[in-house]
Amino acid sequence: MADGDGTGAEFLYKWTKVSTEAFIKARAEEEALFTGEKNSAMSGWRTVLQKIGLEGKVAPQQARKKWDNLKKKIQRAEVPTNREWH
Repeated sequence: MADGDGTGAEFLYKWTKVSTEAFIKARAEEEALFTGEKNSAMSGWRTVLQKIGLEGKVAPQQARKKWDNLKKKIQRAEVPTNREWH
């Protein structure tokens, strides 16, 4: 059963702090794979997932979404709130 966003319901993985840290480290180490060329990112995500032992547990599309969410979380943390300006 697919969930409509291309990730598939068959991949149900609960990210832990340890797996998230390994994910971030592996993504940084494999930066060269993410060239912006067509299909390079999905290949890169497969490599990252394989490197941290999550191949078959997390879909490449889910890895991309996890990365995007982590970037958004960091951006929100870096933006000062109105309270900090006063």
